[in-house]
Amino acid sequence: MADYHSYIYDTAGRRIVGDFEGAYRDCEDVWPTQHDVHTLKYRTVIHIMKSLGRNARLADIGAGYGDFIDVLVREGIDATGYEIAATAVERGRQRFGLGERLQVGDLKAGIRAPDASFDVVTLFGVFWFLLDQLDAAMGEVKRLMKPGATFVVSMGMIPNPIGAEIVNSYDDFIGHLRRHFDVREAMLAYLHAELATGKPLAECSTDMVVYCRAK
Repeated sequence: MADYHSYIYDTAGRRIVGDFEGAYRDCEDVWPTQHDVHTLKYRTVIHIMKSLGRNARLADIGAGYGDFIDVLVREGIDATGYEIAATAVERGRQRFGLGERLQVGDLKAGIRAPDASFDVVTLFGVFWFLLDQLDAAMGEVKRLMKPGATFVVSMGMIPNPIGAEIVNSYDDFIGHLRRHFDVREAMLAYLHAELATGKPLAECSTDMVVYCRAK
């Protein structure tokens, strides 16, 4: 079975290939961590949505197979997932029975939703793949947000990443967000799967989650 990383990254050439459709089509499971949707960043979003009330709407961009959308729908939350790979959407619909709750959508090309549609927009693990059109992508996020809406975005930082000329630290990440949003809070989480092995914190991967409002 093919390794999905080879569809996404050209490590030798230090570039992002971004063949997400090929990865989902040819690989048994893409980003297995996407199935772990009960960590703090997901629980926090559920809390935010429930505090907003029954009529609040959420868009999860880069939804993959729709694991998080399935959790949200089961919680009685009005949520729609957008995923660039049609195969992921097809498999997710089959797996969870989500129907139109999971749709094909590309943030760079534009999401098929009216302006100011959502109270919360989430973007988990996708930021790296937007660096070549970052301003346009963040503008599309803002277009989707209702006045006063919340944008929750996460990114994991690794040493010398592809795209280091644009983002080479969490400070860079926050700096780019501040150009488009009012950054309210940031949370740095150590990946619990690595913590469970007893690895020292300095050796554990991290994930920064940032909570923003549109300016």
